[in-house]
Amino acid sequence: MRAAHLFSGLLFLALFLATGQYLGMILPPFEGTLDGQRMMYRASHVYLLYASLLNLLAGAYWRPVTLRQRTQFLASVLLLLAQPVLALGFFLEPGALLLSRPWTLSGAVLALAGVVLSVFAQLGKGGPR
Repeated sequence: MRAAHLFSGLLFLALFLATGQYLGMILPPFEGTLDGQRMMYRASHVYLLYASLLNLLAGAYWRPVTLRQRTQFLASVLLLLAQPVLALGFFLEPGALLLSRPWTLSGAVLALAGVVLSVFAQLGKGGPR
């Protein structure tokens, strides 16, 4: 899982950089009419950075835990899934001006659950000291 986190984190960090270039090309300068849409794109862009950094950190510190392997595996899967879900949020929600942002919310919840489960797996008897 360590390699999966590191690879995925680097891949989505590259996507973050690419979407930054994309934003520079497609978004007009601030003029008042599209500022809400611009803020939605920017927020989604930062969420991509957030998810990729979480996965890079998970890969850097990932250690197998014998007593809680399933919990740790589930945490890793949730962290890995958060990235493509947030990427979908970036590409689908701001353009459609979806104020509810279901993809972004789902990605953030996946990341939160992955972090909480990862911390739980590392605590107690089975975790590293």
